[in-house]
Amino acid sequence: MLTIMPGRFDRIGLHTKRANDTPGTTLITLFVVGFLKPRRCAHCYSGWLTPVKLLYNIGGCICVGLGFLGVFLPLLPTTPFLLLAAFCFSRGSATMHRWLLEHPRMGSIIRDWNENRVIRPRVKAAAAVAVVLVMTPALVFGGYSLALKAVSIGVGIGVITMICRQASR
Repeated sequence: MLTIMPGRFDRIGLHTKRANDTPGTTLITLFVVGFLKPRRCAHCYSGWLTPVKLLYNIGGCICVGLGFLGVFLPLLPTTPFLLLAAFCFSRGSATMHRWLLEHPRMGSIIRDWNENRVIRPRVKAAAAVAVVLVMTPALVFGGYSLALKAVSIGVGIGVITMICRQASR
């Protein structure tokens, strides 16, 4: 026997559940916009976009954008923004989180950090070389004051030291 129960639905519009009172009965609930009034069901509403999830998704998108800019701008870090984006997407959108973790360039770096708190030696070397290559022309050819150059060198050394002190795989 097929029973249609109005009011329970999930995000794709179909919710099936085995009925406990009559063996062999499957409850199929169809959600028709405007015709059925939904009841609150924790299972059915778990995947819906809430205001908090929306804020996490917006924050994740901003962090991905800042991480992308960090590839080209000298003192704007890429990896911390991508790690923060992964955190935001893990709370806001499973699809965006999966996209970030499966990204061909950044996915493995984020997975290594999330699972083992390690940075691969090749990534460490590339990061240190990138810091030096990006900062050197600005310091040599830029008309900056000696104090600003000293602060920039100190930040660069601090970043390289922090990266090198992290555990390796």
